[in-house]
Amino acid sequence: MSDEPNGGEDGDSLDVLNLSRLPIAHPTLRKAFIVKNGRLQNVVELYRDKSIGSGQYDVDAVAATLGIAMPNADIMLLRCIALMPVFDVFSIRLLLRDLDISEAEMASLTPGPRAAAKVEAALRRYVGPMMRAGAGLDPSAMTVDQMRAAFAGDSPEAARNLAALASKLSVSPATALRFANDYIDTFGAIALYEQSVERLMPAVVELVKEMKRLLAKPATKSNPILRTALDDIIVILPDLVTSVRKRLGSVEKIAVALWTGSGGGPFVQQAQVREFQVLIGFLLAGVSAKVTSWRIAFPAGTAVNSAKRATFFGSEMNHAMQQLRDAAQRGTRAASFPSDVLRIRDKGDNFRAFLRARQPQR
Repeated sequence: MSDEPNGGEDGDSLDVLNLSRLPIAHPTLRKAFIVKNGRLQNVVELYRDKSIGSGQYDVDAVAATLGIAMPNADIMLLRCIALMPVFDVFSIRLLLRDLDISEAEMASLTPGPRAAAKVEAALRRYVGPMMRAGAGLDPSAMTVDQMRAAFAGDSPEAARNLAALASKLSVSPATALRFANDYIDTFGAIALYEQSVERLMPAVVELVKEMKRLLAKPATKSNPILRTALDDIIVILPDLVTSVRKRLGSVEKIAVALWTGSGGGPFVQQAQVREFQVLIGFLLAGVSAKVTSWRIAFPAGTAVNSAKRATFFGSEMNHAMQQLRDAAQRGTRAASFPSDVLRIRDKGDNFRAFLRARQPQR
């Protein structure tokens, strides 16, 4: 899947997830991807080929296509993931933890080598206030795995760190461990978004130039519907990236404020940060999906007539663009996506019950 600007195979993507990274058993599904396509629909991609295109299905259609009898743990898990606004590895870890999937089964959900070092450097700054205030730890030389192990390891030191954090939060050690893991993954996602926005910006600039060239064509000038669509996209895409950049600029202050004793305490503020993270993830995943669809439709160096490009920009590229703009304008009021969150919760309850009943067979 080399057309993805955010690296669907190396763990840095926001709009593509390799299903082999998940606790999925079906051999065909383990070779597949879940993607946010150019119309911002979350679908399972069973194959992609330059000559025949892409085989994209919604989750239930995949079950029927592969002859998977229901209920099935793989399909039930995919139903939950298909409701996610973004597919970065940290957000998926948060979801899997909500579904009571073990930390060991998340081991492959790590950022890829392209972004890992910068993500870890940012994460040390964001997680540092929690580790220092909660357990007297200095994460300045820690990897992400070491940050997790500082509270979850088997050593007496990890047990002391966890006890100190639990005391700071006035909660049980189990609750403190969940808090620490969620905290690391929430800020890990934000750190990954900082790298993603910098990689996306050149592609957005290139895409806008392409649309401006198309606007200059006589056929476009005589087509008011297409002209309006292009004008809107030319404004919306750069505005979205600029909006995300501004929001990300406040993250370090937010991380410090979590431990100043104001704003309702770490639990309340962490929930607010997670809403912030979901919003930023959704916006960036949407922009990335648009860029990906453009690159797939028109590979570099390919000669394509203006009419075909006009059709693409007027339909595929324009579709759901207003949804991204609305989310950016509404801010964190749009971040929790209430209907989808409720659907994930309902499906998650069903999934957990299914796993408890079928645990020996999984």
